[in-house]
Formats: sequence, C-alpha cells, structure tokens
Amino acid sequence: MGVNFVTGTPRGRVVTLIFENNDVKGAVTADGKIWRAERTFLCAGACAGQFLDFKNQLRPTAWTLVHIALKPEERALYKNIPVIFNIERGFFFEPDEERGEIKICDEHPGYTNMVQSADGRMMSIPFEKTQIPKEAEARVRALLKETMPQLADRPFSFARICWCADTANREFLIDRHPQYHSLVLGCGASGRGFKYLPSIGNLIVDAMEGKVPQKIHELIKWNPEIAANRNWKDTLGRFGGPNRVMDFHDVKEWTNVQYRDISKL
Repeated sequence: MGVNFVTGTPRGRVVTLIFENNDVKGAVTADGKIWRAERTFLCAGACAGQFLDFKNQLRPTAWTLVHIALKPEERALYKNIPVIFNIERGFFFEPDEERGEIKICDEHPGYTNMVQSADGRMMSIPFEKTQIPKEAEARVRALLKETMPQLADRPFSFARICWCADTANREFLIDRHPQYHSLVLGCGASGRGFKYLPSIGNLIVDAMEGKVPQKIHELIKWNPEIAANRNWKDTLGRFGGPNRVMDFHDVKEWTNVQYRDISKL
C-alpha cells in the first residue's frame, strides 16, 4: 500500500484519458507513458473539461490576486491580523512566513475566456498568466485605500489569475460517471473548494464505493439537466467590481509585475 506522486512536466502532465470499451482505463502523460488503472479519478479543477465532455456542467472562471512584500521590520506588525473581507471590494490576510508577503484578492463575480468550439458550443478555456488586468489592480488599490492606506501605493511583488470550475448551482460535482463506470469525478469546487480540503477526499472515496448519503448525492451528482441552456454570464450570487461576469477578451491592459516561476509555488 502507499501513494506515489508523479509531478512536473512532462512526467506528471496528463494529456488524455484512455477511453476503451466504453470506459476509462487510465491516462497518458506528456512523456508518452501509459498509466493503466482499475479506477481513474478526475480532479483537474478548471482544466477538467479538457479531458471529458461535462455537458456544460462546468464553467472555468478566474479571479485575480496579487502579493505585496513587506519589509522585514514590518512583518511583525501584520502578523496574526484577522482576515479582512469586504463583499464588494475584496479580501486579504496576514503575511506568509516564508516571504513576508500579504496576499490580496479583489472581489468580483469572475472572468471567463469564452470561445466557440468546432461544434458551435460556447465554452470558457482556462490559461495561465502571471499578471492581472489593470482594472483589477485599480480594484485592489481601492480596497487597500479603505483598509490599509499605508500599503495602497506599494508595488506588487507577484500577480496572477487563478481559475476554478463553477457548476450551475455552485455545488460540487462528485460522482461516478454514468457512462464510464471506472471514472470517478471530483470537480466543480465553485470557488469554495479549499475550505473542504480536510474532508473532501472522504466524500470522493464514498462516491467510488457508492456510499454517499442520498441527500448529499442529489446535490453533487452528475446532472447535465441542471446546466441545460446555461447562462454563462450568471454571477451565481457573487458581488463586487462591476457586479457582472467579465471576459478576458474585453481586457485592454495588463499589469507588468516582475516574473516569478509559479512551478515552485
């Protein structure tokens, strides 16, 4: 027994699932290696749709975050501060121990990257970028001016867009696939998955074993019907910024923060 983690590119980057005999039998990584399995778990966040047709159940949605580096003599002043959250402006919390950086996110209903597929369907495609739109920078600095004005004009030490996968009802999608019976799905964190980290693994195992209580199963099951005629601009009850879902195609200008290798984060 035990677990062997294979990470990095190309060894740990999955490029496709193995579809055989109306089932999923494992995955193939970028180095060409074939990984066969009796059970395959797809927990790929906003990128899950690159491996499987989710029938519009997932909408990759992005948020924007920045870091501000504190001077060594400043770090003690901000240690153990409570999380500051303004539902219309954003949130931030104490500096991390390693770098002494405060992480700040501006609040808004999210960004999409909508494109039309070959079959005419609209879908949001995630991409990596270690910058944020200038409009997001303005929102971050507005938050700081109201809460910590002494930091409002500080340069950013890091910036990035951060993707999540929204379901139509903001519930998880954790279920065995109805067609590919060896495939177990753990998707649809909908911007709130991290807080469930201590317990979510048990629920995914329960899904594999068919032990999820019926009330919970009804909330998190494979359910394309709930996404029929989906409104891709639905804010899903979120607020902030312009109070609407934005799209990266409309962004005119980005920040120019010094590059940092995020593979080490």
